[in-house]
Amino acid sequence: MIKFFRKIRQNLLIENKTRKYFKYAIGEIILVVIGILIALQINNWNENNKQKTKEKAILENLRTSLENDISTHHFHIQVYEEAKSSIQFLIEFIEKDYQYQDSLKYHFGRTTHLWNPSIRLEIFENLKSIGFDIVSNKDLKQEILRYYSYANTDFVTSKNRYDDIITNANSNIFNTRFKAFWNGNYDLFRKTGIPNDLEIEMIPNDFESLKKDDEYLFFLRSLKNQHYWFAERNNLNAKKIAENLLLMVNQELEKNKND
Repeated sequence: MIKFFRKIRQNLLIENKTRKYFKYAIGEIILVVIGILIALQINNWNENNKQKTKEKAILENLRTSLENDISTHHFHIQVYEEAKSSIQFLIEFIEKDYQYQDSLKYHFGRTTHLWNPSIRLEIFENLKSIGFDIVSNKDLKQEILRYYSYANTDFVTSKNRYDDIITNANSNIFNTRFKAFWNGNYDLFRKTGIPNDLEIEMIPNDFESLKKDDEYLFFLRSLKNQHYWFAERNNLNAKKIAENLLLMVNQELEKNKND
């Protein structure tokens, strides 16, 4: 093709048709420019397709991670709901001056629940290394940043504060008032691996003295409030944000599928 155009130019110059030569040269330049633009367009199209494929893979992985997070949040909401119920039950039981029952050991145990809630950060770290611009939807990108910012700040701070409350109580309160911290049916739990099969129990040394123990009662009543702020509220917020983000991810994947 190049030889063909060169031959035409040479013939025009030999025949001294300068005006026609310049017209032809301009036309040839235009054709070259158009060819370059088409090539660039095809290259851009290919790059966009690659980016969309990469974005789709990331969003699908994010969806799986969020589904796991939501399941984890749901579990922790349930077990901490049990803890809240046991805290309230013990406060009322002691205030009404009831006599000790063997089932109380499970309520004492549940007040110390620490199931270590967590948010998976692998996808977020992967996104950081790739660059958040891979997510084309700006609103979705902001919601991703919001969720993982919450995971790294408020969520982990609240979790650690509640962990510290229970851990400190073990060293300063439970150690002088109960026979042991976190006794339980671990043999059954080891066999099944099912969290609900693990019944934590704590037996008081002297229940009648415990009912009049101002320090312990202050701890228990305060724990009810701390439980709300650092455990219950924390897991509910995390689940709500994760569910909203998952909805946006599903909508984006559906939109991309239809494009």
